Amino acid sequence: MNKRRLLLALLAVIMVLSVSIGPALAYFSTYTVAEGKKPIKVVPDTTIDENVASETLKSVTVTNAGNAPCFVRAKAFAPAGVTLGTAGGNGWSAQNGEGFWVYGEVLMPGETTAELEIPISGIPTTANEGDSLNIAVVYESTTAIWHNGAYVADDWNWAQDVIPVTLEGGTGA
Repeated sequence: MNKRRLLLALLAVIMVLSVSIGPALAYFSTYTVAEGKKPIKVVPDTTIDENVASETLKSVTVTNAGNAPCFVRAKAFAPAGVTLGTAGGNGWSAQNGEGFWVYGEVLMPGETTAELEIPISGIPTTANEGDSLNIAVVYESTTAIWHNGAYVADDWNWAQDVIPVTLEGGTGA
């Protein structure tokens, strides 16, 4: 009788294993192939910080809070009769023809430009106390594109703020 019970127990174990081996083999032998394209947004997100250092000097810095390296430029406007100059230097240089000052270095995510100092002269002497003088500063940023081993500025006239980048899918084994 012991042999018979042992034989029945052995058959029961073999049946249980044979039922569960199919799904186990399927789990270890199944794979999938993933292919395709997914556009992502690479966007510089810049903010400007303006400080009035004195009655005759305004300073500007720009911070890149986005996820892409970029180049920035700034331009200041004043009321008629008021003259704006710039101390330049600190990485800022004049862009011919358009009146912009361009920061010459790539602004990586999280970085801030050096100060652009804007001297103010020609303030009317007839101004009354309490009068205000508004010096407006506008700035632009454009994505820095890696090309032939260096960052190059995208077209400043390109109004689109997103460069479509495509990620290619691979295959699994």
